[in-house]
Order: sequence, then structure tokens, then C-alpha cells
Amino acid sequence: MHDDAAIQRAAPGANHARVAIATGAGSRLRLVEHFIALGDAPALANLAAELHIGANATVEHLRLHQAGAQSVQLETWVVEQQAGSSYSQHLFALGGRLLRSNLDLSLQGDGAECRLAGLFMVDGERQADLYTRIAHHGKATRTIQNFRGIASERGRGALNGRIVVHPSARGADASQSSRNLLLSPLAEINSRPQLEIHTDDVKCRHGATVGTLDPAQLFYLLARGLDPRTARSLLTFAFCEDVIAGVPLPELRRGIEELVVGRLPDRDVIRSFR
Repeated sequence: MHDDAAIQRAAPGANHARVAIATGAGSRLRLVEHFIALGDAPALANLAAELHIGANATVEHLRLHQAGAQSVQLETWVVEQQAGSSYSQHLFALGGRLLRSNLDLSLQGDGAECRLAGLFMVDGERQADLYTRIAHHGKATRTIQNFRGIASERGRGALNGRIVVHPSARGADASQSSRNLLLSPLAEINSRPQLEIHTDDVKCRHGATVGTLDPAQLFYLLARGLDPRTARSLLTFAFCEDVIAGVPLPELRRGIEELVVGRLPDRDVIRSFR
């Protein structure tokens, strides 16, 4: 197992990065990206990256966006998978003024599979736009997508996920899940899952929800003595915990949990429940 860390530090001005990674057949790679900002000066980061995954190779991709309030990040990842390969991505958009993230992934070889999980939290005037396009070319390929979005104040978020199953991809299995939570009347989240199927003998499904906290769950906590502010914070944290729990690195998982809790109103009370 190889551990690679790519850290992008925003500074006044703009930076443009180009990354190309290729993994050999049967190899294993863990790739960690952590985008942070030193200070609150306006900054633009523009990333173009390519990842070629060889046959029967495994890649774990962990991505944490924690830039400053005036940072803008534009990024495009192009991923190509060969037969029997496995790719998993965990994306957490927890900072920055604007994030526009594009993923173009192609399952070229038979039996290739990818698992995508993501969480964005937007408040104030922040905005996060996530775009994914997954193309199934090989036989018996598999895609699992699980995304969560939380918007408060005037935050805006979007998830546009498209899966294309080509005629050659018999036996493909694809699923999309997009669940989103609005915590204020002026918050906005747009979710658009799409399936484009050009062959038979496939399993494809998708689902998307945008709404507020469940009144029944809120009432349950209030009936047991919690104040409304704490109850809402607990339900909000529980809403995204299943995505956070999937992070394979314990140290990074704990750090992400702390970042999420730090964005909630009753953060000290939430910490006492963990």
C-alpha cells in the first residue's frame, strides 16, 4: 500500500495544477488530497487531473476541501478503469466560497467497479456544485454513488450525476443516491440524477430527496428532554454520519467528524454525545 498526499494551499492570486497518475496492473494506491487556505485572501485554484487504473488495481481516493471563505476551486478529474479494477472516492466539501468539481469516469474493462461517496455543507453565501459522469463500457461493471448535501442560510448546492450504460456493458449494475437537507428557508439544493441505458440485462436505479429535518424524529428527541437547538444539531450530524463512516483512514475520519461538528450550532453538546 502506498500513501500519497497532495496538498493545495490557496494564496492571493491564482494557481493552475496539472496532475497525471497511472497505476500498474494489480497495484494498490491510496491518494489523499487536502485543500486548505492560509488566510482569507481571495484565491483561485484550477486543477486538471487524470488517473489511469490498470487491470485488477485498487485505488482509494480521499478528498477534503477546507479552503478559506474567499477561495474558489475549479477541478476536473478524468478516471479510466481497466478490467477487474476498483476505484473508491470520498469527497468532502467543507470550505471555500465556490467549489465546482467535475468527475468523468469510464469503466472500460469487464468487471471494473467504482464507489463514490460525498458530502457538502454550504452556509452563508457558499456554493458547491458537484458533477459526475460515469460511463459503463465493460461487461458486469458496477457503480455505487452515495451523496449527502446540507445547506443553511443562503448556501447553495447542486449534484448533477449522470450514468451512461453503453451497448457493450451487459450485466452492468448502477445505483445513485442523493439525499439533501435544507436548514433554512433561503437555502437551495438542486439534485439531478440521470440514467441513460442502451442495453438490456442491467440493474440501474436512482433516488433523490431534498427536504427539511424529519418532524417525527425531531419530536422524538424533544419528547425526551432535548432542547430544539440540540435536537436539530444531532439529527443533522446523524444525517451525514453514514458517509463519514466510510472513510478508511481513522485519523482522517475523526478530523472530518470534528469539522462537521464544528459547523453545527450546539457543537459542544454534540461532542459530549460522541
